[in-house]
Amino acid sequence: MNNQDRQPFMEVLISTGELYEKHISDTLLELYFNILKHYSIEDIKRGIAGHIRDTKAGQYFPKPADILRQILGDDDGRAIAAWVEVRKAIQHVGIYKSVKFDDPVIMMCIDRMGGWQELCNILTSEVGYKEAEFIKLYKHYQHFPIDNAPKYLVGWHEQQNRFNGYSDAIPEPLEIKTQRELPSGKQMIKGGIT
Repeated sequence: MNNQDRQPFMEVLISTGELYEKHISDTLLELYFNILKHYSIEDIKRGIAGHIRDTKAGQYFPKPADILRQILGDDDGRAIAAWVEVRKAIQHVGIYKSVKFDDPVIMMCIDRMGGWQELCNILTSEVGYKEAEFIKLYKHYQHFPIDNAPKYLVGWHEQQNRFNGYSDAIPEPLEIKTQRELPSGKQMIKGGIT
């Protein structure tokens, strides 16, 4: 959101407060706006509507975390969505090209699993084990700042060119877009390879 969205945001939060018979002070409006400003007004409306429809949590006025949970999904959902994007990249890009996912959590997970080439070489019988390993790592790393993720993951062509002394024949890594940036450097899966 930007300052133009401030008025529609206030209207949505105040009307939500009316539903829950809760007074919304200017201070509370400002706090919610600052916490949620990294999302579009449509995301906020969708998050609030989802919270209201939640048969358990929807009994209470939504806190920012409740709205975010509706926008982002839960840990399992995000981790599974990230794995789906990795599997798409393995199928469409393969072992030969170096890659750079725009989600640093994905980069960290693949690095911890042995790297891009190692992951691309898994056998069909190993996919379930690798999926479980990736999901476990993703659920862990998504809650921490990722400062030491690799800049990109090395593919077979780059590895061979470096080994044979052809450093000038190394193409740029293929960028794989999977998400949009969220506050505090966290990431959200959105989908698609470019």
